[in-house]
Amino acid sequence: MHVKGEFEHDECIQSLAIDLRRPQHCDEISSIDQKDSCLYRLGFDMKSNETCMKISSNTSKYRCLALINKDDRYCDELEPGKSRDFCYFRLSAVDPDPFLCRTIVENSTADDCMVTVASKLANSKLCNEIINETKKATCMSETAKTKDLMNKLAEQFDDKNTEVKPQ
Repeated sequence: MHVKGEFEHDECIQSLAIDLRRPQHCDEISSIDQKDSCLYRLGFDMKSNETCMKISSNTSKYRCLALINKDDRYCDELEPGKSRDFCYFRLSAVDPDPFLCRTIVENSTADDCMVTVASKLANSKLCNEIINETKKATCMSETAKTKDLMNKLAEQFDDKNTEVKPQ
């Protein structure tokens, strides 16, 4: 197989590394951004601290570590601003904790975070912390859907010992 340009070569190597789950192949990628992307994907997929630590960009490195360890202290390593806020936001999707959303400085991102967390926890009370009225309405709708789904699942199990309680 003949690969024409450097970009195509890097794409090919990245696909191979991901398909084979071999982070060492990412080292063969010449583009730093693409190498970091390869390492991030494999670090996350394989839940590998070692692979995440090889990422050259601190933003991606600490976000990768935060997500696989479900630990916001890695986000704290980033400079305050969009990168740190986005780290907390992404972490909230895998570790739904309202504290993460309350830590976000930018209002729109904090609101999006709270919609995600409230929905995952089926806790409509958290929607009251959302500033944007449209997002607040979305939050109420999403938490209602989650509660409804939880109730349907509980009915399907119909087990007296199993109780599903939305907050």
